[in-house]
Amino acid sequence: MQSSATALVVCSVLFPCLALLALVIRIAILHARQKKPKIEDYLITAAWVITAGMGSADVVGVYQGHFGQEFETISMSEQTIFTKIIFAMQFFHLFAMAFIKFSMIIFFKRIFITRSFQIQANIMLAIVSCWLIAFFWTTLFQAWPISQNWTGVGNTILNEPAMYLALGVIDVVTDFMILCLPIPVIIRLHADWTKRIMVLIVFGVGFFCIAASCRLLMNTGLLYKMPIADFARSLRLPLHQIDSFRGWAPHARDGLGFNLILAVSFGLLIPRRIIESAKYGGLNVHPSMLPDLWGAAPLHHALLDGDKRIGLTVQTLHPTQMDNGAIVAQTREPGIEIPSEARQSFSSLADYIAPLGADLLIDTLEQGLFQSSASDLTLQAVSKLHGREPRHARKLILEDRHIDWNTWSANKIVRFQKLFSSLWNTMQTPTGIKKLVWTGSFEITDPALGDPTFPPGMAYVLKDDSVLVNTADNAVLQVYDCTIARDRSRNIHHVAQKLGILKDNGNQMKSFIARFE
Repeated sequence: MQSSATALVVCSVLFPCLALLALVIRIAILHARQKKPKIEDYLITAAWVITAGMGSADVVGVYQGHFGQEFETISMSEQTIFTKIIFAMQFFHLFAMAFIKFSMIIFFKRIFITRSFQIQANIMLAIVSCWLIAFFWTTLFQAWPISQNWTGVGNTILNEPAMYLALGVIDVVTDFMILCLPIPVIIRLHADWTKRIMVLIVFGVGFFCIAASCRLLMNTGLLYKMPIADFARSLRLPLHQIDSFRGWAPHARDGLGFNLILAVSFGLLIPRRIIESAKYGGLNVHPSMLPDLWGAAPLHHALLDGDKRIGLTVQTLHPTQMDNGAIVAQTREPGIEIPSEARQSFSSLADYIAPLGADLLIDTLEQGLFQSSASDLTLQAVSKLHGREPRHARKLILEDRHIDWNTWSANKIVRFQKLFSSLWNTMQTPTGIKKLVWTGSFEITDPALGDPTFPPGMAYVLKDDSVLVNTADNAVLQVYDCTIARDRSRNIHHVAQKLGILKDNGNQMKSFIARFE
């Protein structure tokens, strides 16, 4: 289990237990004084039950949904469990917070009985009730169908980051308002200032929780801060931050309209009405020689396929299909050679190609190429490209990191490992199927060191703590580091011992009992 997952389990168990201890002490005191529990006691008990349920969901999430682990390193079925639990926990959190607020307000109402305070408390009850109802329905229907939250199939109806931020901000603001309710009454108490200050300190302990919540909100805000927005502000460009295109249209400050739309790092289709509102429509720079490598991840697929050259295309925006506009300008054949330093990672290739794309776009604008009739070279018009079908550069998924030892060559495995940083397999062990994540680099070694009798994907362990694995092209790979999903062990010998799959052959080699699948 990774350290973050361990910390999550500890917190999910420890803090509900501490809260339960405080709740039991309160109930015991009421019983000792022969007093019956009040409404606020039932509410806080309900809040604890919900919180305990949320903690239990956290623990289940660690062991079944792999909480505390990089999302990309878990299987599709585990990702479904992960997102289902996250969706359910949103409701646990919402109702737990609401019941705690209700309990505090009613507790204050019982202590401070002045008419003005009762009115203020009732207003707060109404505000919290509206907050609960509004965000219950908002959370439930943030996507449609509801199953889109864990299947990914469907549409996101709301701007989720904005929704979560609004939920958190209102949560913090209402907490602050509730904690401030008794302050005026306490200040007016007929007691010396020392006692009044002590009472204020007791009631003000909750402000520490608010401070922690504010810090989380600041971190949340940073997660969704886009560099392009800061760049637009630096140029004093009008900035429109919208949730959807519905009911929105760009407005020129001079009232003369727009000549051209440029889509930059934008993964959504732009409606026809907006494209046609500009005199010359819209343009986009795509980092491939369209129609080859059309789709969301052209640079990724170029590197994964081992391409030595890459191209750039300026295309018009199509209102209903991605990368299906007319080609306005394109890199000349045979394309741009990818230098060795740009082949090391996706980001290094993006950094290399970005200035070249900017230059091509500037040339297109300066030469007015967007005003002339564009090329007819579109996806529908092309059946073959240089002797092969145009490749679809789809968005990468977890399965792309899954090594197929029966078909992958040694060079492909080394290339994928370098680009992805980690690959994975499953294997049958005495305790069931386990997921093995390859965290170290693969090295192609001398085939003479290997054993050709082992099939591809079967590992045999040397005494120097490395592992040899045969590949589909009869090469031999050497690797030192791997880990079991949710475990911190790195050395492959330690992993094998934990799984109980290390077999001593009585010679200089030891072998795994199971194959990698």
